[in-house]
Amino acid sequence: MTDDTKIYVANAPVSYGAFEVTVGKDPNIPDGVALLDAVASAGYAGIDLGPAGYLGTGAELARRLDERGLGLSGAYIEFSYHDPGSVDTTMAELDAMLDTFDAVSSTGSAP
Repeated sequence: MTDDTKIYVANAPVSYGAFEVTVGKDPNIPDGVALLDAVASAGYAGIDLGPAGYLGTGAELARRLDERGLGLSGAYIEFSYHDPGSVDTTMAELDAMLDTFDAVSSTGSAP
């Protein structure tokens, strides 16, 4: 490793119990803004997207990440390979996710 090497560490909403099954259903799960605050205050450089819309969307999400110095590090889509009928729905979810990544690409924050 050189002095120029940087390692960025990110976290994910699921680490706080927030995922598709719990968000909006379990009152003990923090809202997206509170979770972003917790991740930033813990010193992480980025966060995984989590459930669609949970952390915000478009310019709102970009602003929230930028205000906290966080980058968007990844995302997850469940793809049911065993169900060919789910391909169209999954591809629409993927398109929306890619739009989200595009919307936050201007923040300049790592990772």
